[in-house]
Order: sequence, then C-alpha cells, then structure tokens
Amino acid sequence: MLKVIVKNAGSNALVMVVKICFSFIMAPVIVHALGNYDYGLWEIVFSLIGYMGMMDIGMRPAVVRYVAKFKAEDDRKKLDQVFSTAVVFNATVGAVCCGALFLWAYFKPELLAETAGSSSERYVFFLIIIGIQIFFQFPGYIAQCFHEGYQRHYLNNRITLINTFVGNTILYFLLTNGYGLLTLALGNCIGISLKYMIYFFLLRKEKYGAYRFGRSDLSKNVLKMLVSFGAKSFVQSTASTISGSIGTLVIGFFLGPAVVPLYTIPGRLISYVREFSMTVTNVFLPVFSHLHAGGEQKKLRNLYLSSTKFIVGLTFPASIGVCMLGPAFITRWIGAEYGQSAQLLLLLLTSGFMMLMINPLHQRFLTGIGKIEFLARVRVVNAMVLLLFCVLLVKPFGKEGVAGGFLVTTLIIEPIIFIYTCRQLQVTVWEFCQKVYLRIVIPNALLVLALFFCINRWNPENYWSILLVSLVGGVLYLALFLLISVTPEERVFLAGKINKQLGRG
Repeated sequence: MLKVIVKNAGSNALVMVVKICFSFIMAPVIVHALGNYDYGLWEIVFSLIGYMGMMDIGMRPAVVRYVAKFKAEDDRKKLDQVFSTAVVFNATVGAVCCGALFLWAYFKPELLAETAGSSSERYVFFLIIIGIQIFFQFPGYIAQCFHEGYQRHYLNNRITLINTFVGNTILYFLLTNGYGLLTLALGNCIGISLKYMIYFFLLRKEKYGAYRFGRSDLSKNVLKMLVSFGAKSFVQSTASTISGSIGTLVIGFFLGPAVVPLYTIPGRLISYVREFSMTVTNVFLPVFSHLHAGGEQKKLRNLYLSSTKFIVGLTFPASIGVCMLGPAFITRWIGAEYGQSAQLLLLLLTSGFMMLMINPLHQRFLTGIGKIEFLARVRVVNAMVLLLFCVLLVKPFGKEGVAGGFLVTTLIIEPIIFIYTCRQLQVTVWEFCQKVYLRIVIPNALLVLALFFCINRWNPENYWSILLVSLVGGVLYLALFLLISVTPEERVFLAGKINKQLGRG
C-alpha cells in the first residue's frame, strides 16, 4: 500500500510540475495573443465553468470511493451498475450545461463583447466550443474516477502529460502566429475531449476492466447511494470552489475583465504553491482513516504534528519567495505593467495564503475521521464572509481590496478550524504551536532578512539573477531548517531513508 501511495503521489507531483512549467511558458503567450480583455474573459468564463462542475453533486468522489469498495469486495455487478448509472447521470448534467451555453450563444452572445457596438459573432463560436467541451467533460469525469478507484493515478497522469505536452506545443505555435481566443478555446476543447475519450477507450479493454454501458445496469438504488454519499462532500467542495473564484468574478463584475489579469497573474504564483501542498497532502487521507479506525490516536497525533511541520516548512518559504521576488519575476515574465502593480497584491495574497496553510492537513484529517460536516458548515460561512468583504472593498480599494478581503476572511475563519482540529487531535493549541510553528519561526524570519539583503544588493531583474537569489535563500533556509526545526529523531530517520535510497542506487 505504501508503495502504491508513493508511486501515485510522485506521479501527481510530476504532472503538477510539468503543468506549472508549461503555464510559465504559455501565460505570457496567451496574454499577449488575447489581450487584457479577452484574457480576462477567458478567466471569467472558466470560473463559471468551475461552478458548472459542481452540478454533479459530488458524484466524482462517490465514484472513486465505491469503485474501490466494490473492487475490494469483488462485486462485479455493482461495479457495472456504478459505471452505467454514473455515466448517464453525468452525461445528463453535461448535456444540460451544454444546452445552456448554446442558448446563451444564440440569444445573448453580445454580453461578452467589450463594447455595446462590437461584433459578437466570434463569441457565438466561443460559447459553442465551450459547450461542446463540457458535453464531453462531464461523462469523462466518471471514466477518470474509475481509473482512480483502481489506484491508477499514474495511468491518468501519463495521459495528462502527453496531452499537456502535445496540446501546449501546438497552441504555442498557433498563438505566436496571430491566432487568438477561438483558437485557444478550440485547442483546449479538443485536448480535453480526447483525453476523456482515451479514458473510456481504456476501460473497454480487458486489462482495465472491460467496462461498457448497459441499460440493464442502470439502478435507482445505486444512483441514490452515489448521490447520498456525494452530497456529504458536495457542500464543502462547493463552498471551496466558490471561495476560489470569488475574487476573479467580483473584479470582473465591478472593475471589468481588463483588470482581471492584473489580479489573477500574481495570484497564479501563489496558487502553484497551494497546488503543491494539496498534492502532497492527498496521500494522508487513507492513513488518517486507518489509524483512527484502529484507535491509534497517539500515532495519528504524532504523524499529524510532524507532517504539518514539514509541509509548512516547505510552503512558507516558497510563499515568502513568491512575495518578495514575485514582482521582479512577473515584470520579466509577462511585462512591467503587471509586475509594477503586483507588490502590494502579492503581499496581501501571500499573507492570506500562509494563514490558510497554517493547518494544511485539516481537510484530510477531518474527512478521515468522519467530521466533514463541521468543515462543510465552516466553508459555507467562509464563502459568504469572503464575498461580503470582496464586494465591500473592491470599489474603494480595487483589486487590492479583494486581496485584503481574502486576508481578513482567513484571519477570521482559519483559527476556528485550527482550534477544532486541535480538539479532535486531543492536543492543546499551545502544544501544537510549540511542536510545529515555534520550530520554523527563526528559519523563515532569517530567510526574509536574507532575501531582503540580496534583493537590495543585486536588484534582480532577469531570470538568472532571480534564480540566483532564490538559490541563495533556499540553501540558507534548508540549512537552518535542518539545524533548528528538525528534531534529532527526525534527522536520524531522514538520514536512514536517504542512505537506503543511495544504497539501492
């Protein structure tokens, strides 16, 4: 089991790194090919698509869970029923969403135009392309989840890697040769649709289960089972999705699509750090569930505290680096217009993110011990509070007001979740802070001073100087973290693992 977890986690991390690399390459190309308005429109429309993705009412995690369960029980009949029932349900949802976008394209495409008198013809095709993508995407989710239920993350990731490399290479060539919004939408639609078709094609093979749709396998009881389980995570994931896109939508609505890139491009640097953290924490859910079921509370608590320290020890310095070197990087990466307006924005977003990540394992832990209902209620309140602050602050303070709303919301909500987590772990807040945060304060504080000195001394303006400052800060931080934050027992454990790997090599 540990080998499978490590293999899947490593595969997930590799895909994330590749996507980040392509994002760094493609972002300036897309911005310059589309312009601020169309790029902002692209961001807004895909935020809306994210909302549409919630219409499956938690079907995806439910499918993963029951595929794994019935596979373990060797219940082929139930697996066939889950496959056919879930595909029909999601295909219906996809058809409804596709139809809604087609109606929009037919009746009101001018809503997307920059000015009242602008031609809306290309936006008709844009909405139709997005609708077709969604039509394939929803049932495709089920095929992907079946592979995940069989613990084939590595298979999904191989397909994603090939799809990402080929798709971005073609789009790079087209976008740098004068093509714009419709080309980007069509390329994205073709790539995503093909990926999900491949998932379905593989499931038809004997090696991967020989799954085929069958009308006789449609089951109301299975649908009820899937929806009942999915609803438990639906509220929490819905609130989180809303919270993640509120800033973009509020800025687009109140300040216009042209301002959206000035917010989303700096925010993207922070999101990369968060995605890395989420990828790392994915492997902990089954471990926490197993330890909780076995009554091994002490082992669970020790694992939680130690793991939190290492995860925070990775994400905090990365966030500090983004905050301090981000403006110079964005100036070189996208352009001076974006870098000059990013400094205060990055400070606010980074502060909010670091507050969000003080307790990175809480979702995996609370789900594993069956306390997801509490988290769902809190995340709903979080979304409402965030929306309120963003709306109140966007007019007087612009995009920085939205970032400030995010920071204030995390300062209110995250301590509540943190205290609740401590209670479930049966550990005091002070003990948690003492074992986790106090050990990393000095390395992070010295990292800030080191970066401040290097930036003022060398004034990094190109990729090589930014990389040099990052390496200096990273090496210094790593040495301090190993010396101050890591306990002697943890050093012995890490040394043993490293020696074992070197011995194998």
